[in-house]
Amino acid sequence: MMSWIAAAAISISSCSAPEEVVTTAVVTGVAQTTHSTSGSSGELRYCEYFLVDDSGNVRVLYYDPVGQKIAEKRLSLPQDSSSNSMAGEVRPEVIQEDFRRGEIREVSREGDNWRIRYRNSAQGRWQDSVVPDVNVDVVDAGFDAFVREHWGRLTSGETVEFDFVSPVHGQSVRLRARAVVCDGSMTASDHVCLNVDLAQPWLRWLAGDLLLTYSSRDRRLQYFRGIVNLHDERGKAQKLSIRYFYR
Repeated sequence: MMSWIAAAAISISSCSAPEEVVTTAVVTGVAQTTHSTSGSSGELRYCEYFLVDDSGNVRVLYYDPVGQKIAEKRLSLPQDSSSNSMAGEVRPEVIQEDFRRGEIREVSREGDNWRIRYRNSAQGRWQDSVVPDVNVDVVDAGFDAFVREHWGRLTSGETVEFDFVSPVHGQSVRLRARAVVCDGSMTASDHVCLNVDLAQPWLRWLAGDLLLTYSSRDRRLQYFRGIVNLHDERGKAQKLSIRYFYR
């Protein structure tokens, strides 16, 4: 246990951000490259800091290894939300901006629909689309609340399908989540490991799957591996591992 705590301290200390951000963040994510063969983590790519304001809305600040803020995401509750906090909201409104290239992702509620806006760079053209409310189950970080909402189904071995909003594609994508055996680095009795991939079998080869590890004790996300929602410096999708540490 002490070795894990020491490793956590080292991981967080390798991040660089203003002291005010570090001390007020309720969650810190450390994103590193993943070795394709072993799955082990390597080079630090960025750290993400989750800050909650007085209204319960969340800001996620992304800093690169030298301490430069490279992106920011804002998560807010829709006006008709039945959730009391962002922790229980499966469909938050989202605005994410990457300051390096000017990429912007937006998802907002408009009546009985959801509007999706995407721009891949400051010079790029806006892509604007509308998706009916009935075709939206999960938005962005709302997947965390979705997992807790369906915890019993997932841990009992059931496969749960859902429509996830993808701003890059301008539409909802049908995904499936299911519990899998945790690898040797995780104690099975202390963790629940989930695999997420495309629900359509004929499309799975086009995209890699995601692996998420949750604590069985408090149902908090501990580890993520897969394509992340922040592109690299060239504007390309990147597969990383992220470890999360809670205050």
